[in-house]
Formats: sequence, C-alpha cells, structure tokens
Amino acid sequence: MDRHTINLEFFASYELFEQIPSLNCQEIAFVGASNSGKSSAINLLANNKKLSYTSKKPGKTKLFNYFKKDNNFIVDFPGYGFANISKSQIISWQRELPRYFEERENLKYAFLFIDSNSFYKSKKIKETDIQMIEYLNKLNLPFHIVLTKIDKLKNRQIIEVSKSFEENFQSFYLLSNKDIGLVATLAKEIDKLI
Repeated sequence: MDRHTINLEFFASYELFEQIPSLNCQEIAFVGASNSGKSSAINLLANNKKLSYTSKKPGKTKLFNYFKKDNNFIVDFPGYGFANISKSQIISWQRELPRYFEERENLKYAFLFIDSNSFYKSKKIKETDIQMIEYLNKLNLPFHIVLTKIDKLKNRQIIEVSKSFEENFQSFYLLSNKDIGLVATLAKEIDKLI
C-alpha cells in the first residue's frame, strides 16, 4: 500500500484565543492528555518528522498550534494532565481553551488521542479523557478517538484494547509509527472532513 499522507504546513501558534484571526476555513482540533501522541501524529500524517516539535518530556505543546491543510486547519492543543507547567499557565489554559471550543465557529470536528499502552496497563480510560469526552458530547461536537502507540503492544493486547473501545464507542482509529496502513486510514478520514 502506498503511503497516504496529507499536505500539512505549520501556519502559526497563538497564546490567547483573541489572537487567533478570523479565517474563512474549517478546523479540526487535536486534543488529548500530555504525551498522548498528538504532535507525533501530525508528523506521521504529513510524513515529516520535524513538522510538529515533539519531546519525550510531556507538556511541550504550550500553545494553539495551527497547521494548514489546503485551505483548512488542524489545531494541535496543549496536552492536559501531567504536564510540567506553571500555575499561571494552567490558569491561562483553563480560561483560553474553553473559549475556543465554545466560541470558535470554524471548529467542525475533534480527534481525541489516547495512549493505548497506558490504557492497557491501567485497564481504564484516564479521568481527564473521560472529562474531555463528556465535554465534547455536551458541546455536540463530533469526534473520533485515536488510540496511539499501538506498536508498543502485542497483537493480543491490541485486540483486548480494541474490544474495550468497541463496547463503548461507535468508531475509533488505531495509530502506530510503524504501520503506514493505519496512518493512511486516519489521513483519509481527515481528508474527508476538511
């Protein structure tokens, strides 16, 4: 199978909601816990390891990061949870992030990234991810779950994780940096949406 990627380029980062310009476009939000693999997913989808700066240290994404896809955008959000950030930054995020989700008319869809390896070890979805799912449902914002880091699991573990999510969600995607077929499947879904 040929590698299917999407044409992405970095556009801008914004610290505050009011800094985001009015754009005639559609936007997809990438959300998830700190170190869930959102930024890595952008690199995989674009087949560009340096497009989105990633780090082994959780909490590296600290802004609204806009990536242009044709005339639309993917917005990579700060990871929530265990990020090593200041109290003032946390207060800022608590103020700014809801404003985007509740006021940004361009926002059409969200992808929630969940670390499958972490889920397998704990046998449960993190409380912060549950809160995000409830929040997206409250907003009536359609979303897909993306289970990342599948390559860290054995086949039987992948089946177990998949069955757990099949019981609770209509659809979800698997993602691995070692399986171009999974990357292609996610890229094609994004192509359909924007």
